[in-house]
Amino acid sequence: MPNKIPLYPYSAKTAQERGEIEKWRESFRENCACAGGIDVLIRENFDGMHLKDGTVEKIVELYGYKRVELEWWSPAGEDFLVCVNVENFPDEILDYSDDFDPDEHIEMWVEARANGRQDVPGARRLAKDAEDIQKELDELAFELQEAERKLWLTGITAPSAR
Repeated sequence: MPNKIPLYPYSAKTAQERGEIEKWRESFRENCACAGGIDVLIRENFDGMHLKDGTVEKIVELYGYKRVELEWWSPAGEDFLVCVNVENFPDEILDYSDDFDPDEHIEMWVEARANGRQDVPGARRLAKDAEDIQKELDELAFELQEAERKLWLTGITAPSAR
């Protein structure tokens, strides 16, 4: 089983401020490897209806089961990925939402365009998209927190919602 790099819980900006940017980079590389590896395994083992036997076990063997990756497309068409710990999932999403920095996100794409990436939209579209991503993250965090509270109220699960 490969060495498991712990998931860094803060944004790149926070990591920079804390002097932990290398930890963030390690975690980011592990997230990318995990996402890419899962994509390959699914592409190679999915017949359109079912995963081949053993595929999930192989993914867990390679990458563990403590991370979850959410993927969606922003209104501007960005393939947006969020990797968080499974444990206390609603709180992890809330933390990610709290740490998301629209300005940092815009700067990342402006830099990518400056370095030759061709498919980056203009500044106004980037700003609107970053605001939309923040709104979507906030809504997801709220809905997960509410669902967890409802489960807790019915006695189905222990409380971890803030």
